[in-house]
Amino acid sequence: MPTMMLVRTASPRRVVAVCALAMASALCLVACGGGGGDEASPPVNNPPVNNPPAGDTTPPTVVSSNPTSAATNVATNSTLTVTFSESMSATSISASTFTLVSVGSGASVTGSVSAAGDIATFTPASTLTANAQYTVTVGTGVRDVAGNSLATPYTWSFTTAAAGDTTPPIVVSTFPAAGSAGVGTGASLMATFSEALNASSVTNTTFTLSITGGGAVAGSVSLTGNTAALVPTTTLLPGTSYTARLTTGIRDVAGNAMGAAFTWSFTTATATDTTPPTVTSVTPTNGATGVAASASITASFSEAVDGSSLDTSSFVVVETSTSAAVGGAVVTNGSTATFTPSQPLKVLTQYTATLTSAVRDAAGNHLVTVFAWSFTTSSSASPTLGAHTLAFARFQNSATQVSTGAMQTQSGSVIVAGVANGTVGSLQPPTDTLGNTYTRFGNAHTYTSYPTSGTAVYAATNANGGGSHVVTELKQNGEEVTLAAIEVRNGSSVNTVWREVLSPNTLTSADITTTGPAVLIAFWWGDADGSVAHTAVPDSGFTVIDSVLLQGSLVQCAVATRTVSAAGTYHVTWTATPTQGAQLWLVAVQ
Repeated sequence: MPTMMLVRTASPRRVVAVCALAMASALCLVACGGGGGDEASPPVNNPPVNNPPAGDTTPPTVVSSNPTSAATNVATNSTLTVTFSESMSATSISASTFTLVSVGSGASVTGSVSAAGDIATFTPASTLTANAQYTVTVGTGVRDVAGNSLATPYTWSFTTAAAGDTTPPIVVSTFPAAGSAGVGTGASLMATFSEALNASSVTNTTFTLSITGGGAVAGSVSLTGNTAALVPTTTLLPGTSYTARLTTGIRDVAGNAMGAAFTWSFTTATATDTTPPTVTSVTPTNGATGVAASASITASFSEAVDGSSLDTSSFVVVETSTSAAVGGAVVTNGSTATFTPSQPLKVLTQYTATLTSAVRDAAGNHLVTVFAWSFTTSSSASPTLGAHTLAFARFQNSATQVSTGAMQTQSGSVIVAGVANGTVGSLQPPTDTLGNTYTRFGNAHTYTSYPTSGTAVYAATNANGGGSHVVTELKQNGEEVTLAAIEVRNGSSVNTVWREVLSPNTLTSADITTTGPAVLIAFWWGDADGSVAHTAVPDSGFTVIDSVLLQGSLVQCAVATRTVSAAGTYHVTWTATPTQGAQLWLVAVQ
């Protein structure tokens, strides 16, 4: 049956009522006499009879399934269950009548099938593929205990969760650096990893220090974020080579161990260092203007500094006029420290950065005086693509709403939501978990071939951002819904154009004009059916970021984006296979 993301009108179904006549039976007890002896006749033990109710001609129906239809983030080790309206014949439920198929490959999934009462269970022989769509079918070969077959096949789909983290952590930097000489005898050791670690795995046995070729050095070990630190209990010996070792006992938060042990060596200074560090340069420079809002702030010192002395309390960035602190993170590499704001800075705003006297070198010498400088951001920051996701529910799916996967977004961003959901007169703006208000941009448009289906674009500007950002669209009864959510950072205005093309497979959007740098977002809502695997390929520098186009999906949508650096007039042309009609939206956020 052809569709977009769209609505079809279901055919009326004839309902036949069947009445069953219950017949009463009488139980007659007969006493038997003996042949003249005292022995009693032995009891007669007739086995119980479990016959189905007389006259049952009502076919069974499926009342629920697990996972539910259109479920997402389903565990890859899940078992599948179906609950029927009545007890079923266990022999009729088998691998041929209860099947699981991968939508992407079309391959059947092997597994074991069992049934008890009104519940049937399918247990896959191996874990399912991550982030993949599967279709489950219960065929008409299944029967109730009276022999009545399922009237029509029952089919539903679900999508598995994304793959778990299987990448082991690696060491990306150390202090002192490998091969360093002249290291202060009061230095602490640090190792920064590629990802967050399991704190319980970073101990005195997995992070050790010893004199090269000699005995172990006592010390305390701690973990802050991705950085492990070892602080020797006593000062190190001058002019001595030391070796630090990180073992494979160190694991990331997902439980992945380091692939191999990591060791590095350094040599302490021959004489005690008593010279304090000084700041030799900063970026942006003092008094700089036109600084990008996405810029990091960097300070270089006259010598290597102790990274454990540099954090957001000793390297402070504030908005000059309000003294409001800027959130961020500080990373140290040898003689350089970098402050990276957690969000883009405000435009046309002066900021002051300060290095306090808590900053010290590897020998423990502190900055003698506080060092501060200021700079001003530019009038604008170019929009950039942020988080994005796509969710859908099929025709006549029983869900009351469709929700996207969780996104990590930034406050102040624009969240664009492309929606396909029933008649244009009943379309409602989406909502989200962060309380943002979505406004429709442009008109909602009916799809000519399916007048009960339509599309619209909504957006929340200057939106609240954060983790677990989920966007939701209410679902109209019996309709297909597609909901795409795209974050654009450093954007403030939204412009849209729309075009419908009904027959050719080369589909060109209307033109859209920008007055400066922008992120362009194209929504392609395709006319489809369940028998063909579709493709939709854009030109003009657009890249598809989210789509659902596979055979059997019935909902057809593709989302593509392009970032442009200058003002101009733009459009996108899609090549769709097979030939089909479509609605095309082109959105500019700048």
